[in-house]
Amino acid sequence: MASSGNVFGIPITDETLRRMPEFDANEVISKRDRAQVAMYFMNSENNDAAARKHAEELKKRRGTVSQCPAWSTTLLETPSS
Repeated sequence: MASSGNVFGIPITDETLRRMPEFDANEVISKRDRAQVAMYFMNSENNDAAARKHAEELKKRRGTVSQCPAWSTTLLETPSS
């Protein structure tokens, strides 16, 4: 699921985790919890393949491209962090 031309996947927030059965009863969602879920979803829905394909298409149009995957785990401080 691409949310923009070069961003792939969904943000992993406290609300994302609360929708998951294994976290719905947790009072506190930690940064570590968000990071672990982000790592799990990193390759889901073919996000990695979509990012690679996007880089290949850019390379065809521009001649050279550097691909540097960065997985955001939404580590911003939240009240429940």
